[in-house]
Amino acid sequence: MKIADHLEKFERLDVARQSLDQTEDSELWFWTMITAVMQAMNAGLHAVGCTEERDDFPTQIMGVYERLSEDEKSFERHALPPGDLHLGLAPLNPDSPEFIQMPPLNPPGNVSLGIPQLYRPLPDELRAACKTVEVIEEVRHPSIRGTAPLTPELIRACDQAYDELVGIIRSLVEETEEDAS
Repeated sequence: MKIADHLEKFERLDVARQSLDQTEDSELWFWTMITAVMQAMNAGLHAVGCTEERDDFPTQIMGVYERLSEDEKSFERHALPPGDLHLGLAPLNPDSPEFIQMPPLNPPGNVSLGIPQLYRPLPDELRAACKTVEVIEEVRHPSIRGTAPLTPELIRACDQAYDELVGIIRSLVEETEEDAS
């Protein structure tokens, strides 16, 4: 997807996240937050040239994208090297072409199952952003999918990590826009 499209999705999700009660709507609040995080991270990765910005929309299958047809009446599927982070992908068929396989995890860690193969190393700012995502990811399995309580401390940690990530990504995208003009 394009940076502007990722940011537009992020903004809509962020508004929705802010309207939710973190305790009463904890699961919806969390999933809205982590989905917004993925949109922000994709914008940041594209902005610094680590992944490719393009007119295709990712499906739930890594490496399979949809693009509006020339007559603009339908979408066509295309197999392309992964370019966007994906949230919650199922394991892929091991017989798929190599570029559709689950990409190796790139440091600094497990950002929603991994980062696509990067065109260049992550700049320090994005490494810091990945660390904030890891703070949020640490909550998912025990407290959202599991039975551990989502405590006020965990909510504060997620909010702090989220705010830090948003600041990093906004700064990176603004720098890229300034460099382009």
